[in-house]
Amino acid sequence: MNTRLLVIAVISFFYVKAYNQSFPLVIATEYEDESSVIMSANDSSFYIIRRESIGLESDFYLTQFNLYGEILNNVEVIQDPTCRLDAIYSFTRDQSGNYYAYGMCKEIDDLSESQTFVLKYSSDFEFMQSYTIGRPDISEYVRDLYFVNNTFFLAGFSTNASGDFLYKLDTNFNIIDELIIDTVAVFGPSKLAMDFDGNELIMFMYTKKAYYIDTSTLMINSTFFIEDVNAYSLREVMPLTESERFVMPYLVPPGVPFGNKDLTIQFRDKDLNLINESLISNDTMSIIQAQNTLNYLDDNIWLCFTTYRETIEIFSEEINHPIGVMKFSPDGEILHEGYIDGNANFIAYAALALADGGAIILTSRYDWTNPETDRDIYIFRVDADGDLILDMENSPIQQFDFLVYPNPVSDYLIIKSQLIQSAFVEIYNMNGQLVNRNEKLSTELKIDLSSLSSGIYTYRIFTEKGLMQSGKFVKNN
Repeated sequence: MNTRLLVIAVISFFYVKAYNQSFPLVIATEYEDESSVIMSANDSSFYIIRRESIGLESDFYLTQFNLYGEILNNVEVIQDPTCRLDAIYSFTRDQSGNYYAYGMCKEIDDLSESQTFVLKYSSDFEFMQSYTIGRPDISEYVRDLYFVNNTFFLAGFSTNASGDFLYKLDTNFNIIDELIIDTVAVFGPSKLAMDFDGNELIMFMYTKKAYYIDTSTLMINSTFFIEDVNAYSLREVMPLTESERFVMPYLVPPGVPFGNKDLTIQFRDKDLNLINESLISNDTMSIIQAQNTLNYLDDNIWLCFTTYRETIEIFSEEINHPIGVMKFSPDGEILHEGYIDGNANFIAYAALALADGGAIILTSRYDWTNPETDRDIYIFRVDADGDLILDMENSPIQQFDFLVYPNPVSDYLIIKSQLIQSAFVEIYNMNGQLVNRNEKLSTELKIDLSSLSSGIYTYRIFTEKGLMQSGKFVKNN
Protein backbone atom coordinates (compact mmCIF):
# COMPACT_ATOMS: atom_id res chain seq x y z
CA MET A 1 0.00 0.00 0.00
CA ASN A 2 1.29 3.43 -0.89
CA THR A 3 -1.12 6.14 0.08
CA ARG A 4 0.18 9.65 0.55
CA LEU A 5 -1.50 12.95 1.31
CA LEU A 6 -0.57 15.74 -1.08
CA VAL A 7 -0.62 19.34 0.04
CA ILE A 8 -2.53 21.52 -2.41
CA ALA A 9 -3.03 25.25 -2.34
CA VAL A 10 -5.51 27.22 -4.42
CA ILE A 11 -5.46 30.82 -5.57
CA SER A 12 -8.05 32.78 -7.51
CA PHE A 13 -7.10 33.76 -11.02
CA PHE A 14 -9.01 35.72 -13.67
CA TYR A 15 -6.74 36.05 -16.67
CA VAL A 16 -8.55 33.46 -18.79
CA LYS A 17 -9.63 34.89 -22.13
CA ALA A 18 -13.25 34.06 -23.01
CA TYR A 19 -14.64 35.56 -26.20
CA ASN A 20 -18.15 37.07 -25.96
CA GLN A 21 -18.77 34.98 -22.83
CA SER A 22 -21.62 33.15 -24.52
CA PHE A 23 -22.05 29.91 -26.41
CA PRO A 24 -19.89 28.61 -27.80
CA LEU A 25 -17.79 29.49 -24.78
CA VAL A 26 -14.17 29.76 -25.92
CA ILE A 27 -11.36 29.48 -23.37
CA ALA A 28 -8.05 30.38 -24.96
CA THR A 29 -4.63 31.23 -23.54
CA GLU A 30 -1.17 31.40 -25.03
CA TYR A 31 -0.75 27.72 -24.10
CA GLU A 32 -2.49 24.53 -25.20
CA ASP A 33 -5.84 24.34 -23.42
CA GLU A 34 -7.68 21.05 -22.93
CA SER A 35 -10.30 19.64 -20.58
CA SER A 36 -12.00 16.26 -20.37
CA VAL A 37 -14.06 16.70 -17.18
CA ILE A 38 -17.27 18.68 -16.71
CA MET A 39 -19.39 18.67 -13.55
CA SER A 40 -22.76 20.19 -12.67
CA ALA A 41 -22.98 22.10 -9.38
CA ASN A 42 -25.96 22.54 -7.06
CA ASP A 43 -26.33 26.23 -8.02
CA SER A 44 -26.95 25.38 -11.71
CA SER A 45 -23.43 26.37 -12.67
CA PHE A 46 -20.79 24.10 -14.17
CA TYR A 47 -17.14 23.30 -13.53
CA ILE A 48 -14.40 21.99 -15.76
CA ILE A 49 -10.89 21.03 -14.76
CA ARG A 50 -8.69 22.27 -17.57
CA ARG A 51 -5.06 21.85 -18.41
CA GLU A 52 -2.69 24.48 -19.79
CA SER A 53 0.37 22.88 -21.37
CA ILE A 54 3.61 24.03 -22.90
CA GLY A 55 5.92 21.13 -23.69
CA LEU A 56 6.01 18.75 -20.73
CA GLU A 57 4.95 21.40 -18.22
CA SER A 58 1.27 21.74 -17.30
CA ASP A 59 -0.86 23.82 -14.98
CA PHE A 60 -4.39 22.85 -13.94
CA TYR A 61 -7.36 25.10 -13.20
CA LEU A 62 -10.88 24.68 -11.87
CA THR A 63 -13.04 26.94 -14.04
CA GLN A 64 -16.68 27.76 -13.28
CA PHE A 65 -19.26 29.01 -15.81
CA ASN A 66 -23.03 29.38 -15.93
CA LEU A 67 -25.83 28.29 -18.25
CA TYR A 68 -25.32 31.42 -20.35
CA GLY A 69 -21.69 30.69 -21.11
CA GLU A 70 -20.29 33.28 -18.71
CA ILE A 71 -17.13 32.47 -16.73
CA LEU A 72 -17.73 33.02 -13.01
CA ASN A 73 -14.48 31.90 -11.42
CA ASN A 74 -11.10 30.39 -12.19
CA VAL A 75 -8.89 28.76 -9.56
CA GLU A 76 -5.41 27.38 -10.10
CA VAL A 77 -4.46 24.07 -8.53
CA ILE A 78 -0.92 24.36 -7.13
CA GLN A 79 0.75 20.97 -7.27
CA ASP A 80 2.97 19.14 -4.84
CA PRO A 81 6.57 19.39 -6.13
CA THR A 82 7.21 15.66 -5.56
CA CYS A 83 4.41 14.41 -7.81
CA ARG A 84 3.53 15.99 -11.14
CA LEU A 85 -0.16 15.94 -12.01
CA ASP A 86 -0.41 14.45 -15.50
CA ALA A 87 -4.12 14.27 -16.31
CA ILE A 88 -7.62 14.42 -14.83
CA TYR A 89 -9.95 11.84 -16.40
CA SER A 90 -13.32 11.97 -14.68
CA PHE A 91 -15.12 12.41 -11.35
CA THR A 92 -17.47 10.70 -8.94
CA ARG A 93 -19.55 11.79 -5.91
CA ASP A 94 -20.19 10.38 -2.44
CA GLN A 95 -23.41 10.21 -0.42
CA SER A 96 -22.78 13.72 0.99
CA GLY A 97 -22.52 15.27 -2.45
CA ASN A 98 -18.76 15.80 -2.35
CA TYR A 99 -16.94 15.65 -5.69
CA TYR A 100 -13.84 13.55 -6.39
CA ALA A 101 -11.95 14.35 -9.57
CA TYR A 102 -9.44 11.65 -10.39
CA GLY A 103 -6.59 11.13 -12.80
CA MET A 104 -2.91 10.32 -12.86
CA CYS A 105 0.28 11.80 -11.46
CA LYS A 106 3.93 10.92 -12.05
CA GLU A 107 6.73 10.74 -9.52
CA ILE A 108 9.21 13.56 -10.11
CA ASP A 109 12.12 11.20 -9.35
CA ASP A 110 10.81 8.59 -11.80
CA LEU A 111 8.44 9.90 -14.48
CA SER A 112 7.86 6.35 -15.73
CA GLU A 113 5.95 5.52 -12.54
CA SER A 114 2.31 6.62 -12.40
CA GLN A 115 -0.17 6.61 -9.55
CA THR A 116 -3.79 7.60 -9.12
CA PHE A 117 -4.41 11.20 -8.08
CA VAL A 118 -7.67 12.38 -6.46
CA LEU A 119 -8.90 15.92 -5.76
CA LYS A 120 -11.71 16.20 -3.22
CA TYR A 121 -14.17 19.12 -3.36
CA SER A 122 -17.20 19.87 -1.22
CA SER A 123 -20.71 20.01 -2.66
CA ASP A 124 -20.10 23.77 -3.11
CA PHE A 125 -16.79 23.08 -4.87
CA GLU A 126 -14.60 24.27 -2.05
CA PHE A 127 -11.28 22.42 -2.15
CA MET A 128 -10.92 19.95 0.73
CA GLN A 129 -8.05 17.51 0.21
CA SER A 130 -6.02 15.51 -2.31
CA TYR A 131 -4.60 12.00 -2.35
CA THR A 132 -2.39 9.62 -4.26
CA ILE A 133 -3.20 5.91 -4.29
CA GLY A 134 -1.14 2.97 -5.47
CA ARG A 135 1.23 0.10 -4.69
CA PRO A 136 4.96 0.72 -4.11
CA ASP A 137 7.09 0.49 -7.26
CA ILE A 138 4.05 -0.37 -9.40
CA SER A 139 3.10 2.02 -12.18
CA GLU A 140 -0.67 2.08 -12.53
CA TYR A 141 -3.23 3.52 -14.94
CA VAL A 142 -6.62 4.30 -13.42
CA ARG A 143 -9.81 3.51 -15.35
CA ASP A 144 -12.59 4.22 -12.87
CA LEU A 145 -13.26 5.43 -9.33
CA TYR A 146 -16.64 4.28 -8.02
CA PHE A 147 -18.43 5.03 -4.74
CA VAL A 148 -21.08 2.83 -3.13
CA ASN A 149 -22.08 2.00 0.47
CA ASN A 150 -19.58 4.45 1.99
CA THR A 151 -16.74 2.71 0.16
CA PHE A 152 -14.60 3.65 -2.84
CA PHE A 153 -13.52 1.15 -5.47
CA LEU A 154 -10.65 1.92 -7.83
CA ALA A 155 -10.05 -0.07 -11.03
CA GLY A 156 -7.21 0.03 -13.53
CA PHE A 157 -4.21 -1.83 -14.88
CA SER A 158 -0.47 -1.91 -14.23
CA THR A 159 2.04 -0.82 -16.85
CA ASN A 160 5.15 -2.43 -15.33
CA ALA A 161 3.59 -5.50 -13.69
CA SER A 162 1.12 -8.16 -14.76
CA GLY A 163 -2.51 -7.99 -13.80
CA ASP A 164 -5.47 -5.63 -13.67
CA PHE A 165 -6.41 -4.32 -10.25
CA LEU A 166 -9.47 -3.50 -8.19
CA TYR A 167 -8.84 -1.69 -4.90
CA LYS A 168 -11.28 -1.34 -2.05
CA LEU A 169 -10.66 1.99 -0.29
CA ASP A 170 -11.90 3.68 2.84
CA THR A 171 -13.05 7.31 2.78
CA ASN A 172 -9.46 8.44 3.39
CA PHE A 173 -8.37 6.48 0.31
CA ASN A 174 -6.38 3.88 2.19
CA ILE A 175 -6.29 0.51 0.42
CA ILE A 176 -8.10 -1.97 2.66
CA ASP A 177 -8.36 -4.83 0.17
CA GLU A 178 -7.30 -5.59 -3.39
CA LEU A 179 -8.12 -7.94 -6.24
CA ILE A 180 -5.44 -8.60 -8.86
CA ILE A 181 -6.60 -10.30 -12.07
CA ASP A 182 -3.92 -11.78 -14.30
CA THR A 183 -5.02 -11.00 -17.85
CA VAL A 184 -3.38 -11.36 -21.24
CA ALA A 185 -4.84 -8.16 -22.68
CA VAL A 186 -3.25 -4.92 -21.53
CA PHE A 187 -6.37 -2.80 -21.92
CA GLY A 188 -7.64 -3.45 -18.40
CA PRO A 189 -11.02 -2.57 -16.88
CA SER A 190 -13.33 -0.08 -18.53
CA LYS A 191 -15.98 0.82 -15.95
CA LEU A 192 -17.45 -0.12 -12.58
CA ALA A 193 -21.16 -0.30 -11.74
CA MET A 194 -23.39 -2.01 -9.21
CA ASP A 195 -25.93 -4.50 -10.48
CA PHE A 196 -29.48 -3.16 -10.24
CA ASP A 197 -30.29 -5.47 -7.33
CA GLY A 198 -27.48 -3.86 -5.34
CA ASN A 199 -25.79 -7.17 -4.57
CA GLU A 200 -22.65 -7.25 -6.69
CA LEU A 201 -20.13 -4.87 -8.19
CA ILE A 202 -19.69 -5.35 -11.94
CA MET A 203 -16.25 -4.69 -13.37
CA PHE A 204 -16.68 -4.26 -17.11
CA MET A 205 -13.52 -4.97 -19.07
CA TYR A 206 -12.37 -3.34 -22.31
CA THR A 207 -12.74 -6.76 -23.89
CA LYS A 208 -16.03 -8.69 -24.04
CA LYS A 209 -16.09 -9.64 -20.40
CA ALA A 210 -17.69 -8.54 -17.13
CA TYR A 211 -16.81 -9.76 -13.62
CA TYR A 212 -19.48 -9.91 -10.90
CA ILE A 213 -17.69 -9.23 -7.60
CA ASP A 214 -18.68 -9.54 -3.95
CA THR A 215 -18.03 -6.11 -2.41
CA SER A 216 -17.40 -7.57 1.06
CA THR A 217 -14.80 -10.17 0.16
CA LEU A 218 -13.66 -8.74 -3.19
CA MET A 219 -14.01 -12.21 -4.68
CA ILE A 220 -15.24 -12.88 -8.22
CA ASN A 221 -18.62 -14.63 -8.04
CA SER A 222 -19.12 -15.09 -11.78
CA THR A 223 -17.94 -13.97 -15.21
CA PHE A 224 -20.18 -12.86 -18.07
CA PHE A 225 -18.96 -13.06 -21.67
CA ILE A 226 -20.51 -10.55 -24.07
CA GLU A 227 -20.57 -12.37 -27.39
CA ASP A 228 -23.17 -10.50 -29.44
CA VAL A 229 -21.09 -7.44 -30.35
CA ASN A 230 -18.82 -7.05 -33.36
CA ALA A 231 -16.21 -5.01 -31.48
CA TYR A 232 -13.89 -5.45 -28.53
CA SER A 233 -13.12 -2.03 -27.03
CA LEU A 234 -15.77 -1.04 -24.48
CA ARG A 235 -15.35 2.70 -23.98
CA GLU A 236 -17.85 3.38 -21.24
CA VAL A 237 -20.81 1.95 -19.32
CA MET A 238 -23.74 4.09 -18.22
CA PRO A 239 -26.41 2.50 -15.98
CA LEU A 240 -29.94 3.87 -16.50
CA THR A 241 -31.34 3.57 -12.99
CA GLU A 242 -35.07 3.90 -13.65
CA SER A 243 -35.25 1.58 -16.66
CA GLU A 244 -32.56 -0.77 -15.24
CA ARG A 245 -30.52 -0.82 -18.42
CA PHE A 246 -26.92 -0.33 -19.41
CA VAL A 247 -25.73 1.84 -22.31
CA MET A 248 -22.45 0.48 -23.67
CA PRO A 249 -20.53 2.10 -26.57
CA TYR A 250 -17.95 -0.12 -28.30
CA LEU A 251 -15.16 0.77 -30.71
CA VAL A 252 -12.79 -1.17 -32.97
CA PRO A 253 -14.18 -4.09 -34.99
CA PRO A 254 -12.15 -7.31 -35.04
CA GLY A 255 -9.25 -7.30 -37.48
CA VAL A 256 -8.47 -3.60 -36.99
CA PRO A 257 -5.70 -3.60 -34.35
CA PHE A 258 -5.04 -0.26 -32.66
CA GLY A 259 -7.52 1.45 -34.97
CA ASN A 260 -10.78 3.16 -34.08
CA LYS A 261 -13.12 2.55 -37.00
CA ASP A 262 -16.75 2.18 -36.05
CA LEU A 263 -18.87 3.06 -33.03
CA THR A 264 -21.50 0.60 -31.81
CA ILE A 265 -23.93 1.85 -29.14
CA GLN A 266 -25.65 -1.01 -27.33
CA PHE A 267 -28.55 -0.92 -24.89
CA ARG A 268 -28.64 -3.97 -22.59
CA ASP A 269 -31.02 -5.05 -19.84
CA LYS A 270 -30.07 -5.67 -16.21
CA ASP A 271 -28.82 -9.17 -17.10
CA LEU A 272 -26.72 -7.77 -19.99
CA ASN A 273 -29.01 -9.15 -22.69
CA LEU A 274 -29.01 -7.04 -25.85
CA ILE A 275 -32.09 -4.82 -26.34
CA ASN A 276 -31.06 -2.44 -29.11
CA GLU A 277 -27.97 -1.22 -30.91
CA SER A 278 -26.92 1.46 -33.41
CA LEU A 279 -23.83 1.34 -35.61
CA ILE A 280 -22.03 4.54 -36.62
CA SER A 281 -19.69 3.63 -39.46
CA ASN A 282 -17.67 5.78 -41.88
CA ASP A 283 -15.79 4.28 -44.81
CA THR A 284 -13.03 6.89 -45.03
CA MET A 285 -13.11 8.25 -41.49
CA SER A 286 -12.58 6.80 -38.03
CA ILE A 287 -14.28 7.52 -34.72
CA ILE A 288 -13.02 8.17 -31.20
CA GLN A 289 -15.38 8.08 -28.23
CA ALA A 290 -13.83 9.31 -25.00
CA GLN A 291 -14.63 8.36 -21.41
CA ASN A 292 -17.04 11.17 -20.49
CA THR A 293 -18.87 11.63 -23.77
CA LEU A 294 -21.94 9.66 -22.66
CA ASN A 295 -24.33 11.23 -20.15
CA TYR A 296 -28.01 11.21 -19.26
CA LEU A 297 -30.63 13.02 -17.18
CA ASP A 298 -34.17 11.66 -16.88
CA ASP A 299 -34.99 10.17 -20.30
CA ASN A 300 -32.45 12.23 -22.24
CA ILE A 301 -29.32 10.30 -23.22
CA TRP A 302 -26.59 12.27 -24.99
CA LEU A 303 -23.53 10.97 -26.77
CA CYS A 304 -20.79 12.85 -28.62
CA PHE A 305 -17.83 11.52 -30.56
CA THR A 306 -14.86 12.63 -32.65
CA THR A 307 -14.37 11.82 -36.31
CA TYR A 308 -10.95 11.87 -37.94
CA ARG A 309 -9.16 10.73 -41.07
CA GLU A 310 -6.44 8.16 -41.43
CA THR A 311 -2.99 9.32 -40.34
CA ILE A 312 -1.65 9.29 -43.87
CA GLU A 313 -4.03 12.12 -44.79
CA ILE A 314 -3.46 14.29 -41.78
CA PHE A 315 -1.52 16.90 -43.76
CA SER A 316 -3.84 16.90 -46.75
CA GLU A 317 -5.58 20.02 -48.02
CA GLU A 318 -8.78 19.23 -46.13
CA ILE A 319 -8.13 17.89 -42.64
CA ASN A 320 -10.86 19.47 -40.55
CA HIS A 321 -13.10 16.96 -38.81
CA PRO A 322 -16.56 17.45 -37.30
CA ILE A 323 -17.78 16.02 -34.01
CA GLY A 324 -20.95 13.95 -33.86
CA VAL A 325 -23.75 14.61 -31.36
CA MET A 326 -26.56 12.10 -30.80
CA LYS A 327 -29.55 11.81 -28.50
CA PHE A 328 -31.23 8.53 -27.55
CA SER A 329 -34.32 7.38 -25.69
CA PRO A 330 -33.95 4.77 -22.89
CA ASP A 331 -35.09 2.16 -25.46
CA GLY A 332 -32.15 2.99 -27.72
CA GLU A 333 -34.17 4.94 -30.30
CA ILE A 334 -32.18 7.70 -32.01
CA LEU A 335 -33.88 11.04 -31.28
CA HIS A 336 -31.25 13.33 -32.78
CA GLU A 337 -28.15 13.05 -34.92
CA GLY A 338 -26.05 16.06 -35.87
CA TYR A 339 -22.50 17.16 -36.62
CA ILE A 340 -20.67 20.30 -35.48
CA ASP A 341 -17.94 21.77 -37.67
CA GLY A 342 -15.99 25.01 -37.64
CA ASN A 343 -13.15 25.08 -40.14
CA ALA A 344 -10.85 23.30 -37.69
CA ASN A 345 -10.21 19.96 -36.04
CA PHE A 346 -12.51 19.32 -33.05
CA ILE A 347 -12.07 16.66 -30.36
CA ALA A 348 -15.10 15.75 -28.25
CA TYR A 349 -14.18 15.18 -24.59
CA ALA A 350 -17.39 15.22 -22.55
CA ALA A 351 -21.17 15.56 -22.68
CA LEU A 352 -23.42 16.74 -19.86
CA ALA A 353 -27.21 16.33 -20.08
CA LEU A 354 -29.26 19.33 -18.88
CA ALA A 355 -32.61 19.61 -17.11
CA ASP A 356 -34.18 21.31 -20.16
CA GLY A 357 -33.52 18.21 -22.27
CA GLY A 358 -30.48 19.70 -23.98
CA ALA A 359 -26.80 19.17 -23.31
CA ILE A 360 -23.42 20.83 -22.95
CA ILE A 361 -20.64 19.46 -25.15
CA LEU A 362 -17.02 19.96 -24.04
CA THR A 363 -14.50 19.97 -26.89
CA SER A 364 -10.99 21.01 -27.84
CA ARG A 365 -10.38 22.89 -31.11
CA TYR A 366 -7.15 22.88 -33.08
CA ASP A 367 -6.63 24.66 -36.40
CA TRP A 368 -4.04 22.69 -38.37
CA THR A 369 -3.74 25.53 -40.89
CA ASN A 370 -2.71 27.92 -38.12
CA PRO A 371 -0.60 25.96 -35.58
CA GLU A 372 0.24 29.12 -33.64
CA THR A 373 -3.28 29.08 -32.20
CA ASP A 374 -2.40 25.87 -30.28
CA ARG A 375 -5.46 24.17 -28.76
CA ASP A 376 -8.44 26.03 -27.33
CA ILE A 377 -11.43 24.83 -25.33
CA TYR A 378 -14.80 25.17 -27.05
CA ILE A 379 -17.93 24.52 -24.98
CA PHE A 380 -21.16 24.10 -26.96
CA ARG A 381 -24.75 24.01 -25.81
CA VAL A 382 -27.58 22.29 -27.67
CA ASP A 383 -31.29 22.47 -26.90
CA ALA A 384 -33.68 19.55 -26.41
CA ASP A 385 -34.02 19.13 -30.19
CA GLY A 386 -30.26 19.01 -30.62
CA ASP A 387 -30.10 22.45 -32.24
CA LEU A 388 -26.90 24.35 -31.54
CA ILE A 389 -27.26 27.52 -29.46
CA LEU A 390 -25.02 30.14 -31.07
CA ASP A 391 -24.79 33.62 -29.56
CA MET A 392 -21.80 34.76 -31.59
CA GLU A 393 -22.43 36.79 -34.74
CA ASN A 394 -20.67 35.56 -37.89
CA SER A 395 -19.59 32.42 -36.07
CA PRO A 396 -17.54 29.92 -38.10
CA ILE A 397 -19.31 27.13 -36.22
CA GLN A 398 -21.85 25.18 -38.26
CA GLN A 399 -24.22 22.34 -37.49
CA PHE A 400 -25.24 19.60 -39.90
CA ASP A 401 -27.85 16.85 -39.87
CA PHE A 402 -25.96 14.81 -42.47
CA LEU A 403 -22.34 13.78 -42.53
CA VAL A 404 -20.90 14.48 -46.01
CA TYR A 405 -17.45 13.10 -46.81
CA PRO A 406 -14.73 12.83 -48.03
CA ASN A 407 -13.71 16.35 -48.98
CA PRO A 408 -11.89 16.53 -51.37
CA VAL A 409 -13.51 13.61 -53.20
CA SER A 410 -12.09 11.58 -56.09
CA ASP A 411 -14.70 8.90 -56.77
CA TYR A 412 -17.58 8.53 -54.31
CA LEU A 413 -19.27 11.18 -52.16
CA ILE A 414 -20.98 9.66 -49.12
CA ILE A 415 -24.07 11.13 -47.43
CA LYS A 416 -24.86 9.56 -44.05
CA SER A 417 -27.51 9.90 -41.36
CA GLN A 418 -28.73 7.19 -38.98
CA LEU A 419 -31.85 9.23 -38.17
CA ILE A 420 -32.97 10.66 -41.54
CA GLN A 421 -33.10 7.92 -44.16
CA SER A 422 -35.26 9.52 -46.86
CA ALA A 423 -33.81 12.52 -48.70
CA PHE A 424 -32.88 13.89 -52.12
CA VAL A 425 -29.38 15.12 -52.92
CA GLU A 426 -28.63 17.60 -55.72
CA ILE A 427 -25.15 18.58 -56.89
CA TYR A 428 -24.39 21.76 -58.84
CA ASN A 429 -21.26 23.01 -60.56
CA MET A 430 -19.90 26.55 -60.20
CA ASN A 431 -22.14 27.70 -63.08
CA GLY A 432 -25.24 26.67 -61.17
CA GLN A 433 -25.95 23.70 -63.42
CA LEU A 434 -27.46 20.55 -61.89
CA VAL A 435 -24.97 17.75 -62.58
CA ASN A 436 -26.26 14.98 -60.31
CA ARG A 437 -29.44 14.08 -58.44
CA ASN A 438 -29.87 11.04 -56.17
CA GLU A 439 -32.37 9.77 -53.64
CA LYS A 440 -31.25 8.56 -50.21
CA LEU A 441 -33.41 5.65 -49.02
CA SER A 442 -31.25 4.22 -46.22
CA THR A 443 -28.71 5.39 -43.65
CA GLU A 444 -26.07 5.89 -46.37
CA LEU A 445 -26.02 7.20 -49.93
CA LYS A 446 -22.93 6.64 -52.07
CA ILE A 447 -22.77 8.92 -55.13
CA ASP A 448 -20.40 8.09 -57.99
CA LEU A 449 -18.73 11.35 -59.06
CA SER A 450 -15.81 9.82 -60.93
CA SER A 451 -17.03 11.24 -64.25
CA LEU A 452 -17.13 14.85 -63.02
CA SER A 453 -14.28 17.18 -63.87
CA SER A 454 -12.10 18.74 -61.18
CA GLY A 455 -13.46 21.80 -59.45
CA ILE A 456 -15.66 23.11 -56.66
CA TYR A 457 -19.24 21.84 -56.40
CA THR A 458 -22.24 22.61 -54.22
CA TYR A 459 -24.52 19.98 -52.71
CA ARG A 460 -28.08 20.49 -51.46
CA ILE A 461 -29.96 17.94 -49.35
CA PHE A 462 -33.77 18.02 -49.25
CA THR A 463 -36.26 16.14 -47.08
CA GLU A 464 -40.03 16.40 -46.87
CA LYS A 465 -39.43 19.49 -44.72
CA GLY A 466 -37.56 21.23 -47.53
CA LEU A 467 -33.89 22.19 -47.76
CA MET A 468 -32.08 20.66 -44.80
CA GLN A 469 -28.40 21.17 -45.57
CA SER A 470 -26.09 22.62 -48.20
CA GLY A 471 -22.35 22.93 -48.59
CA LYS A 472 -19.39 22.79 -50.93
CA PHE A 473 -16.81 20.16 -51.73
CA VAL A 474 -13.75 19.85 -53.95
CA LYS A 475 -13.62 17.26 -56.74
CA ASN A 476 -10.14 15.93 -57.59
CA ASN A 477 -9.18 13.61 -60.43
